[in-house]
Amino acid sequence: MMPQTWLEGLQQAPGAVGRMRWRGRQVAPYVEPLSAALRQRVAPRLRILTTPRSPSIYQALTLFCALNGDRIVTAEEAADGAPHDLAIRFGEGDMPHVAGGVPILNRACEDISKRHVEQVFEEVFGYALAVDPLTHDGPLVEKSDENYRHDGRIVQGPLPPERVRGEAVYERLVDTVKDGEARDLRTYVCGGAVPLVFVKRRPEVKRFAAAENTSVTAHEAEEVFSADEIAQIGRFCVAMGLDYGVLDVLRDRHDGRIYIVDVANTPAWPPNGLPVEEGRRTARILAKAFRRLTDDVLAGRSPRH
Repeated sequence: MMPQTWLEGLQQAPGAVGRMRWRGRQVAPYVEPLSAALRQRVAPRLRILTTPRSPSIYQALTLFCALNGDRIVTAEEAADGAPHDLAIRFGEGDMPHVAGGVPILNRACEDISKRHVEQVFEEVFGYALAVDPLTHDGPLVEKSDENYRHDGRIVQGPLPPERVRGEAVYERLVDTVKDGEARDLRTYVCGGAVPLVFVKRRPEVKRFAAAENTSVTAHEAEEVFSADEIAQIGRFCVAMGLDYGVLDVLRDRHDGRIYIVDVANTPAWPPNGLPVEEGRRTARILAKAFRRLTDDVLAGRSPRH
């Protein structure tokens, strides 16, 4: 049912800013909850339909919309007739209840499985992440093809046929370890641009534990990637159909190349280990980048409609 009053609507708001928490901590350091929630419900800048999923209080889109004054419209609300100016594919699956003629971000981002990421990466970059576990001689990474599992582990190849799991992917071991720490490059993308990169460090023994960073620092793209690499990342996003999301990128310390190992169109916030003050600064940078993307799409400056 649609709310009958603005107050009822505020109380029912999905992921209402006043209830936002990250591990028990208010998101108040990033945005003033009451004023942001009131603006979203009473006079939103944009109404953005998220489908097939709605962002939780732990996901970056919830915060960015709060900072920009955009209201998130759920698929259920749209089914009841709630208007929306823009839609975004949030997760995988069908996209019900998108009004005709409404632009759709991430429309073509239908498959973010590890196998698809491997295929697109090799097509764009010209070198492979995937390996054949039956013939690869040396260490390799075994992990689930399904996204968000964080179950990677190092195994020794070649593997006997009976040891190869059909639901798993097998990739080269990208060595990012320096001074006992593994380093990941958490790369935000908006409309093919890279507004920020978060360098995440964690102990080598916990290289696959995404929530156990010892430190996180934010950088402009040019501090982390070359101009050619930034251009390749942009082409990769086009090939993936990714207008908004994050990439997990690794740089091998031996060959110096970067490898895109994961794609997410439902990124969480904040990166574990990011100081609150830095989180406040970077959240505003990313919210502005997302706002520019939505403005461009609504002005017809994007092909994804």
